[in-house]
Amino acid sequence: MDNDVPFSSFCNALLEIRHTVNNKMKTEALNKFINNHGIEREKATNVREFLRSAENEELNEFRSGVLRLRQKIARVLDLKVIDIIISDSGNNYKSLRELIIPISERFSPQSSFKLGEVNQKLKQLMGSKDAEESKLLRELFENCIAGELLWIFAVMTKSIVTSLNWDIGCLRDALNPRGNEEFKRNRDMKRNKEEHSDTYPLMCNFEPMLLSRLDIDDWYKKIAAHSGINFFMELKFDGEHVVIHKKGDCWRVVTRNGKDFTKYYDGTIGKKNLLESIKPFLRSTVDEVVVDCELMLYDEVAKKLVRHHQECADGKTYNYQHIEPNDPVHLVVVVLDLMYLNGHNFMGTPFDKRLQAMDSLLLKKQDPTVIYIPERKIGNSKEDVKAYFKEAMMNCDEGIVIKRRETLYEPGHRLLRNGWFKVKANLTEGAHLDVAVVGVKYEGTSREQQLVIAVKRLRFDKEELEEDTSFDLKVIGAVGAGLTQNERRWIIDEATRMGNLLKSPPAGVFGSDIADGGYFRDWDDFQVVEVRCAGKQGGALQHAGMIRLRDDKDVKTIDSYLDFKRLEDKIKSGHLPELDAEAEMARTNRKRKVQVALSKTKIASEGATVAKVVKHSNSLDGVVVSVIPGKNDKRYKTLIEILKSFGAQVQLIPDEGTNFLVAEAKAVPQTTKRVKEAKWTVIDGVWVERCQQKKEIVEWEPSDVIYGKADGFNLNLRV
Repeated sequence: MDNDVPFSSFCNALLEIRHTVNNKMKTEALNKFINNHGIEREKATNVREFLRSAENEELNEFRSGVLRLRQKIARVLDLKVIDIIISDSGNNYKSLRELIIPISERFSPQSSFKLGEVNQKLKQLMGSKDAEESKLLRELFENCIAGELLWIFAVMTKSIVTSLNWDIGCLRDALNPRGNEEFKRNRDMKRNKEEHSDTYPLMCNFEPMLLSRLDIDDWYKKIAAHSGINFFMELKFDGEHVVIHKKGDCWRVVTRNGKDFTKYYDGTIGKKNLLESIKPFLRSTVDEVVVDCELMLYDEVAKKLVRHHQECADGKTYNYQHIEPNDPVHLVVVVLDLMYLNGHNFMGTPFDKRLQAMDSLLLKKQDPTVIYIPERKIGNSKEDVKAYFKEAMMNCDEGIVIKRRETLYEPGHRLLRNGWFKVKANLTEGAHLDVAVVGVKYEGTSREQQLVIAVKRLRFDKEELEEDTSFDLKVIGAVGAGLTQNERRWIIDEATRMGNLLKSPPAGVFGSDIADGGYFRDWDDFQVVEVRCAGKQGGALQHAGMIRLRDDKDVKTIDSYLDFKRLEDKIKSGHLPELDAEAEMARTNRKRKVQVALSKTKIASEGATVAKVVKHSNSLDGVVVSVIPGKNDKRYKTLIEILKSFGAQVQLIPDEGTNFLVAEAKAVPQTTKRVKEAKWTVIDGVWVERCQQKKEIVEWEPSDVIYGKADGFNLNLRV
């Protein structure tokens, strides 16, 4: 059994597999690890258990991506999320290494866990929440060194396959000689059992089909390319997206996130039984049905539908799952699509045919205050879309939806080729403001960062700012979406160079005190950004996001409070922008710059990668070396390959048998931590590169020694 295998040894094997060049050699490396520890292949259950998310992702119940994992780490370390810096490179492995940095600075653990113990901890983590989860994570932080946490995080973020650089099919076969074949057979059997059964998708939990987004620069381009002719246009409803199942007298309501909310709508918890209220409207022939719906709130005083989180006529907002009998609101079911009816699966039927079946077979009567099928219009051009969108905006709707007629129902997909798009208010010409960032605040238990924004408030309500007119700044809210992490960090760093944040707003800025976070001290520190939104709700911007930094503007030229108040009117105009020649040229140039930058990056990365390292003399035969990672992942890999070319055995985690360490970078927390441990000589990676150039091991110079004896060449373990 492999239960008592040291977890550090397993992590060393995983690192070796990651840096092995092809799938065959990766399999050999895994088999070598299993054989070296005297494990019978069929009894390597803990190895397979740890790699379970690679073998079959359905077995891995973790739902953490890198960003969510960062929130959890921040909670355990009592840090602000923004203080844990990860790059925007899209490299998951690199991001996981960056997440380990603040943990390494806080804890100095000794590797002690066995592989079986780690698997047990991961099982407990899968089913844990909040306080229990934080307790388990802290235990791992206190007992696992950086190289071990790296692979634990890879499991938690379902990125084992990409972290190992291993083809998923070859990995399955490495764990089980017929693993890939069995996986495909089991997957196909399950799919056949569900999708080709007489009752699929009845009472099954699946995500509804989703809508794709449009580009702000050229919103009609994707519609023209993918939605076909005579496409359908519908209103977009801002409510609760659910799938409703009915099987005889048994009902099920599932949200788009896969949560079963039946108890809130069948009278079990909710005081009003929504499902009972729609029964009289169904045809008597409807025994089994699955429909894609939007639940909307109906204001009984104003006699109209209200959007999610929108105030009703009584000045209150209501929770869909907790409506009391005396509340002047109730839920309405808006039926959008039909997936199943009385034994017939409509998912493989084109959308226009599904609509025909829904119109003729589902409801015997409709009531816009209970349940109904919304009207649809036919569109063929940009002008048709603009006219219908303008009408929707005038009626304060969220937007419109474009749907291709021939599209089949694909659960959980948001694909361009489906030709289903949402046209929302944030696409209108007036849906943006230039604002000043005047502070930062942190909200929630994970302390999500939001930048506090303000507009100028002119004295005497003048329309335009004259040269001699003074003005104040009025805070209009905080925005948490948009901009890259580096851009946000730069804004805050620049603004706090001259002093700490202020809890109360500085002179000339009007807003509330900030409990967690603060205001910037000086007006010169206020950065102008462009914010785009879908309107206002309760006096605040709705679905706001920061689009870009406006370095071409100063605070004097930002939008005014009058512009903020008129924002809703601009959006109601429903004017979708035309892409003129100048804008098209700017868009083309921007895309060209991105392509050039990507090409340069690709060339640089190809040049920096050691694809083939020539085998040199075995000058380091029998020498065990550990390379300390820095911020340059490619250089880190290169140093490992060079050391191996000289016959060295490279370890991920240094132990009693390690002779010396090589640092990829001097000034990083990982190197500092190893120096503080004072166990090994630490050598700068430039020495390894110099050996590569000379094609032989040369003595290191005093300047190469980061820590240890600088007065001589020494390959021994201890300082």
